[in-house]
Amino acid sequence: MIFLSGGLLALGPLTLDMYIPALPGMAESLGTTASLVQLTVSVYLVGFAIGQLFYGPLADRYGRRPAVIGGLALFGLASIVCIFAPNIETLIVARFFQALGVSAGQVMSRAIIRDRHEGRDASQMLAYSTVFIGLTSATSPVLGGFLTVWLGWRIVFVIHLGVSAAFLLLIWLSFEETIRERDPLATRLGPLAHNIGRLFADRTFTAYMVSLSFMFGAALAFITGSSFVFIESFGLQPQNFGFVFTGIAGSFAFGSFVAGRLVRRIEGRTLFVAGAITVAASGIVLEAVALSGNAGVFSITGPFMVMTFAMGFIISMGIAGALAPHSHMAGTASAVIGFTQGLASAAAGVLVGFLFDGTALPMATTIAVLALGVPVSFLMIAPRRAG
Repeated sequence: MIFLSGGLLALGPLTLDMYIPALPGMAESLGTTASLVQLTVSVYLVGFAIGQLFYGPLADRYGRRPAVIGGLALFGLASIVCIFAPNIETLIVARFFQALGVSAGQVMSRAIIRDRHEGRDASQMLAYSTVFIGLTSATSPVLGGFLTVWLGWRIVFVIHLGVSAAFLLLIWLSFEETIRERDPLATRLGPLAHNIGRLFADRTFTAYMVSLSFMFGAALAFITGSSFVFIESFGLQPQNFGFVFTGIAGSFAFGSFVAGRLVRRIEGRTLFVAGAITVAASGIVLEAVALSGNAGVFSITGPFMVMTFAMGFIISMGIAGALAPHSHMAGTASAVIGFTQGLASAAAGVLVGFLFDGTALPMATTIAVLALGVPVSFLMIAPRRAG
């Protein structure tokens, strides 16, 4: 179950992180601007958000298996369009549909864990599954950077197609349905609106959801802006850019693993708050480095590695804490979390692309502001005895 849920979670960073080193070269190849190429990232994040909002109710109504199979099929078809895209406009549209497909993996992985586990078991499973995100983020940018230099940016989408086919075959042949009781009303507008209203009325759920959205926005601000800052501003070679992500993603994977070990002895909320405060402190340090005028690859990467270590606590503990009271509609709850995270991430990506001025300061400032929002929002919204 850890390998299955972790693999589904890893599809998101695979389709995003492997693609990042190719952005500057893609702009040149398609004869377009940096802001339009960065729009393919933001559009992807919007599609990723919208897709999760649909897959959650569908999974609660029809089951996890048909939902994830349909999503993987759409992911593969859109990847084919990306491979042969003749211009940036086609690529933008194809990336949107690619995100709609791959978002099924995010919703299903969380819902599957919630179907099988409760309480601290669910927190631990989510933490260990989240390790796969870090491992994928550690390797895919390196692979994407070298392949882009050797074979061009379209090879990235060839790999996406192969991965979608492999997962589709694996799910089709070996995955057994995990939902205990289907909700026949889950996809009807009235009951769906009622369920979503109940989620937002729960201050514990809302506190985790908003705080996680700030966290994902900060992460995507770095992912979106770092390739242009490091490659164009700092002169880092595209094939070496991936190694920056190796350290950052490795830190995240280690944080997720540590969180999985600690949650048996320390309350999940306590781990979450500790991680949130660490994220905010790291954002302040990152902003100070950018303002000093001495920003470089290592001085920017160092504080962000501390931030991503803390993210390993925040993501696993936050999702587990948000879903814990809502086992009867875990798919819908997971979808709402994913939707808000995706919108926050897309907004952060657009903002970083719009503000990019050839320095690290716009990216660092965006990250710092969003990082501060992680603990502040949680402590303001959550009831004192949230679990």
